[in-house]
Amino acid sequence: MGKKRRREMFIYVIYLTTYVVGVKILDSVEVLPEGDMLKAIAWKVPASKDFPEGIKYAFAYIHKGRRILGYDNERAKGHHKHIVD
Repeated sequence: MGKKRRREMFIYVIYLTTYVVGVKILDSVEVLPEGDMLKAIAWKVPASKDFPEGIKYAFAYIHKGRRILGYDNERAKGHHKHIVD
């Protein structure tokens, strides 16, 4: 196996162990009449310290291509929101 291929495999393994593997249970985009969007995505994941409910999610309100308001539960941060200043 070549050096490049070993490096690619190593990076792939790191990727798989870094991110939680789950089953997508929601993937929705709703375009509002004025063109704004509501996006929602959620995965069922194994319950853990980072995701005690067994759900990983991200919800966002997007206006003119920019996230104005978002809620998610990113690993190590828990439930939190993002608001444009």
